[in-house]
Amino acid sequence: MNAALDHPLSPPHSVDTFATVPVLPVPSLASLNGLPLLRALARRGAWRAVAERARETATLPGLQAVSAAYSALAAAKLRHPAAASEALRHGGDKGAPYALQWLAAELHVGSLDALCSLHAAASTAQTQATAAGDAAAAQTWQRRADTVLHAFAAARCAERDYRAALAYLDEVSRAAPSDPAPLAAGALLLLQLGDVGGARSVTAAAAAACDVAGAGCSHAARDAVARNNGMLLFAAKDYAGARATFAALLTERPWDGVAANNAAVAGLYCGDVSAAVQTLEDSLAAHPFSALSETLVMNLCSIYELASADAPAAKRRLAGWLSRIAPEDFDIAGVTRTS
Repeated sequence: MNAALDHPLSPPHSVDTFATVPVLPVPSLASLNGLPLLRALARRGAWRAVAERARETATLPGLQAVSAAYSALAAAKLRHPAAASEALRHGGDKGAPYALQWLAAELHVGSLDALCSLHAAASTAQTQATAAGDAAAAQTWQRRADTVLHAFAAARCAERDYRAALAYLDEVSRAAPSDPAPLAAGALLLLQLGDVGGARSVTAAAAAACDVAGAGCSHAARDAVARNNGMLLFAAKDYAGARATFAALLTERPWDGVAANNAAVAGLYCGDVSAAVQTLEDSLAAHPFSALSETLVMNLCSIYELASADAPAAKRRLAGWLSRIAPEDFDIAGVTRTS
C-alpha cells in the first residue's frame, strides 16, 4: 500500500491524463441567449455568469420572475444570502412562480418553518384541484408537496435523525404507492439504522414497483434499486458481490458517480487499492460533470493517502484539474484538503 501507483494522479510515474480531458466551454451569446443561455450556464455551474445574464434577461417582457429566480439561485450558490433575498423581493410574492416560492423557503432563516408553510400551501392547492376535477393540476401540486417532504427528509438526514427522515419518506410513499423512489431512499435509511432485513424488504418492494411500471419506470429509480442491492451485499460483508453489482451498474451507466464511489469503496474492502483509485479517476475523467460530487472527491483524496507515495502532490494535481471544470460553488480546497 505504500508504493506509488502507476496512475495519472500518482506522480511522478505517469503523465496526468486529466490534463488532456476536454473542458466544455461556457456557452456564449454567439450561440445562445435568453433563457436557453441561463439554463446552459446554470448546468455548467457558471453562477457568476448566470447572475450577470439574469440581470440582462430581466429587461425582456414577461421574464422578470424567471430572471429573479435565476439571480436568487446564483446568489445562493455563491453564498450571498442577502443578495439572494433581494433578488427574490424583485420577483414578487403571492403571484410568484413555485420555483421562487421554493427558493424563498430555502433561504428563509427558519427554513423548516418556511418549508412547512410551502407544504401546506401545496397540499391545499392539490386538494382544491382534485375537488375541481383538474387531474393534471392535482398531480402537479402533489408532486410539489412530495418534493417538500423529500427536502424535510434530507434535512433530517443531515442531522442524522434517520427515524424522522423515514417518517417523511413514509408519507411520500403512502401518497404515491407506485413510486419506487421513496421506497429505495427509505431502504438506505433502514440500512443506516442497522435494519438489514427491513432494508431488504423495502428494496424488494421498490423493485416490484419498478417491474409494475415497466417501461414507464425511470432510469433513476432502477439505478437506485440496483445501488441498494449492492449496499445490501456490502452490509452482508459480501464485498466482492457488492463490487460486481456496482461495476455492472457502471457498465450500463458509466456516468453514475454514486455507483463509481460505491464500487471504489467495495474495492478497498477487497484489498484492491489500485483499482479503487482507477475507478474514481476514470469516472471523473470520462464524465466530469455528471460524476462529480464532493463525496467522491473526498474519498479519492483519502485513498491517495493510502496509495500514493506523494499524496499532497496527487491532491494538488486533482485540485488544479477541478479548478478548470468544477462548478463555482464547489469547495475545491475543502474537499481536497489542499488549503
